[in-house]
Amino acid sequence: MVERSRDAKEFLPVGEPVKSAGDADTRNRYQFEDKNPFPGANYYRLRQIDKDGKTDFSKIISVVVNSDEEALLAYQSAENGDIRVLLNAIDARGMKLHNMAGQSVSAQSIHLADTEWVIRPASPLVPGVYLISVDSETGVKRLKFFVP
Repeated sequence: MVERSRDAKEFLPVGEPVKSAGDADTRNRYQFEDKNPFPGANYYRLRQIDKDGKTDFSKIISVVVNSDEEALLAYQSAENGDIRVLLNAIDARGMKLHNMAGQSVSAQSIHLADTEWVIRPASPLVPGVYLISVDSETGVKRLKFFVP
């Protein structure tokens, strides 16, 4: 089940539940489109319920929806802690990572493609909320990013 939140704390189901494929050792791919996202920040996670009733949650990802169709999506790689940033209708010149106290977090920004960047923190991020600042032609765009 996909769940959505405005504050990354209180989540509600969005869409319909997906029936289990059964085999936990097989990788399955699913996709979901939120037809009615909130303006501004949206936080998403997956709620997985095993047949024995045990509940697990995925990492939280954040998406910013602006009325002018600009969008940012950020998620953290489980493999190495890199933050992948996907852009829509934003011509990014650079990115920075800050903690919520406004302090810069040492990280390397790597431009992979027109719409894709990687932010590679110099050291593992402690759990909490961070701010990704995207410098673009039209100004600075900001996205809150949650590290569980």
